Amino acid sequence: MELNPDDKEARYNYELLKYQPDPPEDDQKDQDKKEEKEQEQDQNKEQEQQQEQDQNKEQEQEQEQDQNKEQEQQQEQEQQQEQASEEEKSQDMKQAESILDALKQDEQVMQKKQIARSKSRKLAKDW
Repeated sequence: MELNPDDKEARYNYELLKYQPDPPEDDQKDQDKKEEKEQEQDQNKEQEQQQEQDQNKEQEQEQEQDQNKEQEQQQEQEQQQEQASEEEKSQDMKQAESILDALKQDEQVMQKKQIARSKSRKLAKDW
């Protein structure tokens, strides 16, 4: 129209476009909706991934706690075993000491008897 204002076909096309309704914005709205849905899906996927990561972390923490509990139980058992063995050793030592004391007393008694025998022999004269 600017180049040739007398061109009837250009004028007709111009008037046709002028009175024709604007193209529907539904296409734009549909695209916007699709983009929103895609964004929502992406967000949902990210949330799901985050939830899975959180669950994995929780499981790892629970496993670590279980391992720590098992280690503590093992340490307690080892300590109890050590205490039991120490008690047994102390009892054995007490028994050994009592046996040694008894042997010493028996030895002293035997020595006294031998001394008494030797004295009685010296007094008795063979003539």
